[in-house]
Amino acid sequence: MEPSRQIIDFLHNLRKRSHRQVIIHHVTLSILWVMFILALVFIGVRFIPIPYSITIGISILIFSALLFSIVLSFFHRKSIQYLAHHIDRHQELKERVSTALNLIQENREDAVAQQQIHNTSECIADLNQQIVLPYTLPKSIKWLPIPLLIIGISFAIPRQYSLPEPPSAKEQLAMDSTYKNLESMLNSIKDQRLKDEINETIGKLRNVEDVPSAQEHLRELNRFVQEQKSKFPDEATIQDATQATQNFKGMNADDLANEFDKLLNQPELTPELNADIKKLLKKLSESMPEGVLNSTLQQAQTEAVTEETLQEILNSLEQLNQLDDLEKQLTESRKDIALAGLDFEQTNGGLAKSDSAAGDESGSSETQGTLVNNNTANSSKDESNVESNIDNTELTEPLTGDQTPSIGIDGKELRLNSNSMSDINPSTRVFNSSNRDTVSESNYLPFSDVVLNAQREYAQAIQTNRIPVKYRKQIKAYLEAINKINE
Repeated sequence: MEPSRQIIDFLHNLRKRSHRQVIIHHVTLSILWVMFILALVFIGVRFIPIPYSITIGISILIFSALLFSIVLSFFHRKSIQYLAHHIDRHQELKERVSTALNLIQENREDAVAQQQIHNTSECIADLNQQIVLPYTLPKSIKWLPIPLLIIGISFAIPRQYSLPEPPSAKEQLAMDSTYKNLESMLNSIKDQRLKDEINETIGKLRNVEDVPSAQEHLRELNRFVQEQKSKFPDEATIQDATQATQNFKGMNADDLANEFDKLLNQPELTPELNADIKKLLKKLSESMPEGVLNSTLQQAQTEAVTEETLQEILNSLEQLNQLDDLEKQLTESRKDIALAGLDFEQTNGGLAKSDSAAGDESGSSETQGTLVNNNTANSSKDESNVESNIDNTELTEPLTGDQTPSIGIDGKELRLNSNSMSDINPSTRVFNSSNRDTVSESNYLPFSDVVLNAQREYAQAIQTNRIPVKYRKQIKAYLEAINKINE
């Protein structure tokens, strides 16, 4: 091999080795910094919950550090001239290699230059690259045991908070039902931004790992729905605006949308109907927030009501109705998920006492009432006999069966007994009205619906911390008891 080629090949191989050394140096420093960051993270997660996967975070951090160190090493590569001076300095060759490299680059062919190159090639022929440029680690690697020790100590520190439990089978079923209901509503929604928000929420619910996160995703979607609803008139405003008209009086948003849909199919609007629509739009625009719909309403007051105007208002009313339906669906879904996390199974049959103490055992058999006809002629005699039996006998056990005193109600007798079956329908209708002074009891709910509504309201109150802790046990026991009756 020619002396000049031998020198160049030696320097190029040494440059590759130098580049690997730079990569090792930067990767080691990056790993050291990563370990210090992980030490802080492992200590921090013991006190502060992190809503992300630590494993994924560590993987991303390590990959980013390695990629950054490799890219950075390309900007710190050593030149051939630097390596030539490095060989002269560490092998005490008195700048022979650097001088020979300059002669080769200048393409000197005179005898003196060729002799200098030949002598340099003989000097480096026996050099070992591992001795000339050994692989070394940075001096800062001595600090590596510190983050490792901190990470080890972090496992001995107990968590200062409780981790959210994974959803139970009922909770998972409720969450699955929630995003399926949201999926079914997508087909009827025209607003693309609202569709994107619903799709994003559905994706989050599919991958959610705990109930609080699912509730938070539903709350975020509900906040977005409320923000969109603020751009439209509310139900009270629509009701108030329709009162000033003749053709739309007393209509809500849904009825108004249906009426506008019918008007679109009419070939021509009468002057009276046109004036009535303008009156309605003027009333609506007075309380409308600034926006596209408000501009449309104001423009319709000065111009004739066109088909395009009716269609735009109809689309806005349909969107408002969709937002109302979506908000109701989100409220019910949040209640159902919270309700699924509450156990209403009565484990020991205990009922809550009025003194806030734990309940007593109610036994394995259910006590049911039998409503029988009462003989008014013998009622006073029977009642006196019962009272005398109670007064003259020391009761050491609860009265059961025929020993239980009867209660007279409107000429009938309600006799409690644990063996006979009641003739009363188990789905007894319960009166439900906000006005207790009303005379006509026209609004009734099945008993099972009342129980379900009570459980949902309790679940919602627990989620929002509206029930004091000392009363929750008693309320839950009461709901368990009535749920047992409902079953």
